[in-house]
Amino acid sequence: MTLLDRPTGVKLSASVLGDLFADCDAPTAAPAPRALAAGAAVLVAWSDGDRYRGTVQSMSEGQVHVALSDGAAHWIPTGFVTLA
Repeated sequence: MTLLDRPTGVKLSASVLGDLFADCDAPTAAPAPRALAAGAAVLVAWSDGDRYRGTVQSMSEGQVHVALSDGAAHWIPTGFVTLA
């Protein structure tokens, strides 16, 4: 039986560790980070103070081409676009 040393000086056998984690699910991969990219659902802060839903079509040098839910598409500075 192998003993594992812990920094606290407590020694746990491999069989005890196995028992401790027997009912735990295996870790899953973390979800991919969300990013402002083509296809992302976004909210656009408009000059009237409201936010409008849209979808990123493309990006270029500090601007985002967004297709809004009403069908209109505009180039918007990235500072006015957030992930929905």
